[in-house]
Amino acid sequence: MYTNKIMQNAKLFARSLKQRFSHPATVFLIFTIILSTVIFVLSLKSGVPKFTLPALTELTSSNVNSLEPIYQIESGVGLTNVRFSPDGKFLAVARLDKTLHIWSTKDYHLIYTFPIEPECGDCVAFSPDSHFVAAVREEHPNDMIVWDLETGKSSWESMGELVEKDEKISSLVFSPDGKLLAEAIGTRVLFWMLDDTGFVLVREIMGHAALVESLAFNPDGRRLLTTSADMTAKVWDSATGTWLMTLSGHSDIIVTGIFTPDDVWIVTAGYDQTIRFWDSRNGTLAKTLTVHTSPVISLVSSPNSQLIASSGVDDHVILWDVITKNPLLILPVHREDIIPMAFSPDNKIFASITPDGTLQMWGVEK
Repeated sequence: MYTNKIMQNAKLFARSLKQRFSHPATVFLIFTIILSTVIFVLSLKSGVPKFTLPALTELTSSNVNSLEPIYQIESGVGLTNVRFSPDGKFLAVARLDKTLHIWSTKDYHLIYTFPIEPECGDCVAFSPDSHFVAAVREEHPNDMIVWDLETGKSSWESMGELVEKDEKISSLVFSPDGKLLAEAIGTRVLFWMLDDTGFVLVREIMGHAALVESLAFNPDGRRLLTTSADMTAKVWDSATGTWLMTLSGHSDIIVTGIFTPDDVWIVTAGYDQTIRFWDSRNGTLAKTLTVHTSPVISLVSSPNSQLIASSGVDDHVILWDVITKNPLLILPVHREDIIPMAFSPDNKIFASITPDGTLQMWGVEK
């Protein structure tokens, strides 16, 4: 209706001009100018993409060396976390200025700015249906908060239930079916189940002798991986909280751990500067990688399970071939305690920060 009204007014205006200017070429020129202006206004009104990504191909172990810069956002402020939503429509960027930015990946414009607690680098999680995003509540490092991405409003806050005031959340993750939200706080893991009123605490597991650093569900959601400052990683039955196995071998804090999307490998990394590949079925250590020269802080896997990206505090992001366990590409970054990274769900974009602190989108053009 809005579009038709503008077009009708434009035609009426052009008709009036035609009565004043008899030369057809003059009328055509004026009408073209008016029409261009109308199209521009409508583009602003309807949100026509401000930026369109070039045609990209899926990232694989054979083409990752051809990565090139595609687009940049979020410059000038320290970043602690980057996450694509499972449906690929949103990009969450956690910042040291106590804000969580939610971007549309359709045209890379900022949709929401939420207040968060910046101390936890691993505390941003999308629900599997991309409807919710969870983080740590501003100035309350022991409280979770969940926002509805359709309304931009907070749908639930844990308000520190059953949590000591001196405890801090260190990791958050939704289960693949979206029914559970797991929270690492202190040496414990709390499981919250979604119901009609929000999230209800249903389970607690304990088994680490020191701070739980990270959480990760396996692809089918039946197992939960925890890594800890006690230099071990553990795998748990997520339905019962039963301990299944312990991964031992790191000589310092294990900061992060993930399952590969094909569920073949558990990958862990930490302060001992190593990355370790474990058989996901039985916990057998298969390979130890020692290329990083400082603590390894972050790990992410490509959706096709061909690539692992690691980052530490040695000014580098390294992309690895999962099959050969060899480094394929090293990207320079600036020295930070946390280097956020992410693969897009369609496996066409890799995001990481640049030496000047800008979030860089990388890809391989078709």
